[in-house]
Amino acid sequence: MPFVAVARTGAIVVALLLQMSACGADRPVPESADSSDGPVITPAEQWESYPLAEVGGDLVLLEGCLLLGDELVFWPHGTTFDEAAGSVVFADGPPAVVGASFTGGGGHYPAATDFTALLGAETGEAISACQQSTGVSGVVFAYPA
Repeated sequence: MPFVAVARTGAIVVALLLQMSACGADRPVPESADSSDGPVITPAEQWESYPLAEVGGDLVLLEGCLLLGDELVFWPHGTTFDEAAGSVVFADGPPAVVGASFTGGGGHYPAATDFTALLGAETGEAISACQQSTGVSGVVFAYPA
């Protein structure tokens, strides 16, 4: 009889531990302290498909804005900036380091593009502000290929 009581108690303990561990599964994992949007500009929402041109150049930080070659660059939704490493961090793919060359997929956009209509108000305003502060009119979308 004592074995049955111990087995029940053990089963209850295991069930409680499983419930407690499951409760924490829905909690968001905090981002590291050195990861932020920083100079990274992204669309307000994930795109269903990306332009397929090859884009590339040196990644430069100018006036708080990122340039790829001689164009202002924006990145896929969810991309962040690692301030400590000085790099653009993607959900999948190696980071793009400021001061280094980057080659990936993407597309070029003329200066007259309505980025607010294409990407959302916040993103459109960020692109416009960077165009004004850097004097750069060309814009490119880039992602790791």
